[in-house]
Amino acid sequence: MGSEVVEDEYGKTANYRFLIELSKETDPTFLAFSVADVKFHGESPVIRVSLEGNGERTALYRHVVRGGAPNEESPVQRYANEAFRVQLTSDLGVESIVRRIFSNLRIQGESSFIAVVRIDFSNAKDSVGEVRFTAGGEVFGFLGTDNIGRDIFQGILAGLAIALMVGLIVAFFVTLIGSSVGAISAYAGGKVDSLIQRTIDVITMVPTLPIVIFLVFVFGAKLYYIVLFLIVFGWTGLAIQTRPLFMQIREEGFISLAQARGYSSPRIIFRHLLPQIMPYLFASFIFAMPSAILSEAGLSFLGLGDPS
Repeated sequence: MGSEVVEDEYGKTANYRFLIELSKETDPTFLAFSVADVKFHGESPVIRVSLEGNGERTALYRHVVRGGAPNEESPVQRYANEAFRVQLTSDLGVESIVRRIFSNLRIQGESSFIAVVRIDFSNAKDSVGEVRFTAGGEVFGFLGTDNIGRDIFQGILAGLAIALMVGLIVAFFVTLIGSSVGAISAYAGGKVDSLIQRTIDVITMVPTLPIVIFLVFVFGAKLYYIVLFLIVFGWTGLAIQTRPLFMQIREEGFISLAQARGYSSPRIIFRHLLPQIMPYLFASFIFAMPSAILSEAGLSFLGLGDPS
């Protein structure tokens, strides 16, 4: 519904009011709120949450923001990197109060209620960046909400672009590197082929997931590190698969003709060998995308994904 800021000699009070429509089918399964980027100069702000319905206001929650340390400069900043979130109905006492409020609203024929998040500041220069209130449940949102009130469908849409980007980048470079190494190994033969194959054997024997987890833990949970590690350990399988194909193509007459004309090895590899298995490489690219996406999702599930 909006916000209202009232200033007086003691500081200022910011009231954030949220109109929540009740479903005809069921009540919200939980209520949650979040506050982000609080800045204050003097005493700690106080956060209060209450519900209004049928002319009555019921207090549900009170929280005092952690004050500044002696070495912190003014203004003190809290919840800048991660919002302060509270699921109100996780407290059994609060949950019983909320259920009673919903029951009274149903009896009185009300179809909505108002949630009020009030923040009391001791200084008129104090501020808050964002305040949200969520009524979560099975019928709220296309796919419902998670345990802290975020819309799952919106989260999927927001993460879709990142997942596709990771899948496309990893699949492209894995396909490019794997096919190129396989072609070079097959065409060169001899000691070069043996060296490449032994290198691939060593990399293949490395347990990929534990090593990637270790590297992400050491270098940091940044998306570009995750993409790089997935590429480094992901190309060997395609190199092994494409090498026999390139060895067969190497014996064809048009390759001998290209060699007789004096074409360089890179030209023969990238203009005559690689295009011959392009349909296979395209299929490998398609199958590599979901594998990369699932790997990144697995790291995120373990708490090692990029939180940004």
